[in-house]
Amino acid sequence: IVMNPDIRLVSPIFSSIYQVLCDNQVGMLGVNFIDGSNPFYFKPEHMTVVKEFLLKWYIKRKKYDSSQMYMSGSFLAFNRQTFINAGSFDETIFLYLEEPDITNRIQRTGKDVYWCPDMYVLHLPHPSVFNDFVYKNQIVSLKYYSEKYNFDLSANLKTRIRYLQIKFVGAFLLKNGKKRDFFKSLILFYKQEYKESKTKQI
Repeated sequence: IVMNPDIRLVSPIFSSIYQVLCDNQVGMLGVNFIDGSNPFYFKPEHMTVVKEFLLKWYIKRKKYDSSQMYMSGSFLAFNRQTFINAGSFDETIFLYLEEPDITNRIQRTGKDVYWCPDMYVLHLPHPSVFNDFVYKNQIVSLKYYSEKYNFDLSANLKTRIRYLQIKFVGAFLLKNGKKRDFFKSLILFYKQEYKESKTKQI
């Protein structure tokens, strides 16, 4: 089990996890979050603006698609041998995108990635604050991931910008200054990265 230090157990789930992993076809599993944190996301290569806005709908209806999605890395359980066979975590990735990467590699071994929506843990909340260090490392990981899986980095950044612009307008209309400023900082950050990515393509 790989578990963040800000995870709190709210019920006995280890025996249930073990029972699922006793199925040798299951290589990795994730759980749900009692606090409402996102238990899964779309892989960068499958991200679109529409899908980002529908994510909560997918979560509410428990529609996890392992071919297009990856589970939150704050709590993941692995079949140890499958984890080793897949190459373990890619240590080139420092922050962000470890999860879709290990998901892809476990699936390439022929094993299943399984989400358990009825197993819950608590993920302590964190405020949405723009952190330049964090997002710069996210971009480093995204660039590496895009090269590793051969998808268009510029298109992904453009999707992120469009999604955030809509979120910014929503925060502006709702007069939520903190979220508005957060989205604005992210938009400016991603626009600069998008400009650099297009320059490199030329």
